[in-house]
Amino acid sequence: MSRKKRIIPKKIKWIWLVLGFVSCSGRIIEYKTFKPLKNNAWYRTDTVRFQYTPEKPGLKNLYFYLENTEDYPYSNIFIIAKTRYDNKLIIDTLEYRMTDGHGRWLGKKVRNTVENLLVFKTGLQLEANRELEVSLEPATRRIDRIEGDSVLPGVAGIGLIVEPVKNFADEKENN
Repeated sequence: MSRKKRIIPKKIKWIWLVLGFVSCSGRIIEYKTFKPLKNNAWYRTDTVRFQYTPEKPGLKNLYFYLENTEDYPYSNIFIIAKTRYDNKLIIDTLEYRMTDGHGRWLGKKVRNTVENLLVFKTGLQLEANRELEVSLEPATRRIDRIEGDSVLPGVAGIGLIVEPVKNFADEKENN
């Protein structure tokens, strides 16, 4: 399998993505991180972890930024998300659509990858200086096999983005 040479290094690409995300949407990003996956593959045994400690309390929206290549073979992705906060553990099995009914990618196509911004939690109340930990694993079970796949090919990386919830009171205060 031949690989095309990357023209833009991943870190620079991530910086441009976030700058575009902030400037185009008017959103304020409080936290962002991206973790590339080795060989553009997410193995069943690989857990991706994020730790975030807010400096200010308040309601937060959390998003996953998932980057896949055209080698990703499925129309959706299932992710097991474990959220640990304030001595509580919450485990969610999440499903995100990756293509429309005609097999076209739903995310933004950039050269040989597709960038997806996936909503994880909205309006999550976080206190200052209390760590939030999010652990992600691929759910690789298949309909035709109990064991499932050992790897999800075509997943280049995943990131976490946190933004403060902007509400009417904030807008009124700033005007």
